Amino acid sequence: MVSETDNTSAQTSGNASQSGSLDLPISLVERYMAQMRRVRWMVVAVAVVVCVLLVSGRIDLPEAAFTFIFLAATAIVTGTVAVQRSPKAGATKAPRKLLRPSYEQLIRAWPQPVILVDQRMIIRTINQATTDLMDIRKAGDPLSFRLREPDVLAAVQAALDQGRESTRTILEKVPSERVLRLHIGPFSYTGSSDMPYPGGRREAGPARFVLIVIEDDTATYRSERVRSDFVANASHELRTPLASITGCIETLQGPARDDPAGQERFLAIMSQQAERMTALIDDLLSLNRIEMRGHRTPTDCVNLEATVREAIDLAKPAAETANVTFNLEPSQSPATVRGDASELRQIVTNLLQNAIKYAASGERVDLSLRDAVEGGVRMVELQVRDYGPGIAQEHLPRLTERFYRAHEDTNPVASGTGLGLAIVKHSVARHRGRLIVESTVGEGATFSIRLPYMTDSGSKSDNAEKAIEKQSVKLSHD
Repeated sequence: MVSETDNTSAQTSGNASQSGSLDLPISLVERYMAQMRRVRWMVVAVAVVVCVLLVSGRIDLPEAAFTFIFLAATAIVTGTVAVQRSPKAGATKAPRKLLRPSYEQLIRAWPQPVILVDQRMIIRTINQATTDLMDIRKAGDPLSFRLREPDVLAAVQAALDQGRESTRTILEKVPSERVLRLHIGPFSYTGSSDMPYPGGRREAGPARFVLIVIEDDTATYRSERVRSDFVANASHELRTPLASITGCIETLQGPARDDPAGQERFLAIMSQQAERMTALIDDLLSLNRIEMRGHRTPTDCVNLEATVREAIDLAKPAAETANVTFNLEPSQSPATVRGDASELRQIVTNLLQNAIKYAASGERVDLSLRDAVEGGVRMVELQVRDYGPGIAQEHLPRLTERFYRAHEDTNPVASGTGLGLAIVKHSVARHRGRLIVESTVGEGATFSIRLPYMTDSGSKSDNAEKAIEKQSVKLSHD
């Protein structure tokens, strides 16, 4: 008996969901009964009032009968009309049908680049992220027109034929080097589609597609490559002085054991190579320390002109040895910036050491502090210009790479750790500044750093910080 009731109720609900009108009579009866209950209480109230008036003598019996009949009929007619004019109960009682979004709407809202391919290997749908990443403007082209990797096309076909999920990696060389990871999987959809197949036709039944989700792993790939290159370069830079020191020790223990002049010469070489290793380790530690604090903006108030003068005093001994003079053009206004005094001193010192190495003997290095405006933000610009051989244009993009030296082969004096400009780049970026390099072969090079002026706290300072962050050096991924 229970099972029959359940089946009957299930059948009733199923028919109601199909026709959408079976609940209507039941709802009208319920509403009519409720309204009649209200009408009954109104009739009772009218009868009580009429009785009171009749007993008090204000109306006689015929008037009381007429009044009762009139008011009771009015209440009954009003209640019946209210039920008839009420909205259909089925419209309010029936569950609302949820709108089912199409797969095109879902894919367009996807934050990652997504390509939907149909069973004929035609691109059906893309989103804006795919357009930005792969420059695919519209759907409708064969997938092979956009992705020419045979391995990827075979994986898409396997997903269509066998329902197999897979992941493929693409290394693109042009227009720029980047790595894309493609997650390929089958996808079926039974809902409505906003976009018909080419030719305007629509296919009945569940549609079979392949969903390709794309991840841009270029940053990770570059980070891993930079890290591996860094280990290889650091090992090479340390191996060279260690080999020199080892050779000197073997010579001192052997042929030069009883040669005082040879011992003095080889000890000097060992001291020089030890200093080179010490400088390399110090620069590596400095670079690591700056990178670890790169997300924290310095907050101290620093007089940049005083810091530049301190750096000049530190670099004077090396400048006198190279017969190079410094000329400083001070700022017309107090060059007060927000920063870390020790890091700013290291920036200027590295730029001066770099200028001394590449400046021709007997020439000068010019320094100047001036105002600059960039993106509506007032900044201090420090320029360090040398009059050396200059830097070829093909070397400029790589100057701030670790261990990169543009003139190591042509200028043996310009030896160093190869980390000075990398430290400058990361430190300037930490100060929310900008590094600019300009050079002409035969006329020297100019290194400029722009740092924001120290401003009062408030919304103006916050806006300046945001504008400066957008203008920071874009080489922080190196």
